Amino acid sequence: MVIDNDIIQALDEIILGRIVKRSKHELTWDDKNIREEFIQRLLHNHFEFKKVKNVDVPIGFRCPAFLLREQWAYFGWVKWMKYDEGIYWKYFASEVRRPSGSPVIIITSDDIKEIYVNDLSHEEHDPDLPPLYE
Repeated sequence: MVIDNDIIQALDEIILGRIVKRSKHELTWDDKNIREEFIQRLLHNHFEFKKVKNVDVPIGFRCPAFLLREQWAYFGWVKWMKYDEGIYWKYFASEVRRPSGSPVIIITSDDIKEIYVNDLSHEEHDPDLPPLYE
């Protein structure tokens, strides 16, 4: 499938967080569903389809991820939360928030849902921060 250069550029800006704020994005372009094109660009940009439990992110770091639901792409992070002294919990939390400040979507490492994640791209993150209100 040949992808228009304008679509490639727009999708890469979303995926890499350039110019466009990564959040919740509708995967349509001129009334055309571009979900498959978005997946191609995710794979091109080193994102892999996997469960949260299989994401290779060290404690103290987070990595970018997308959950795809129908024509929507939800951006978030796979990161760690301190549960208790010496016990940490790995999870995905969307950047889209409820009015209370909590993420609209949370996927734990026990969940079977799969996300597109780039665990080659780590960013420092404090697991001691309040987990849902960062």
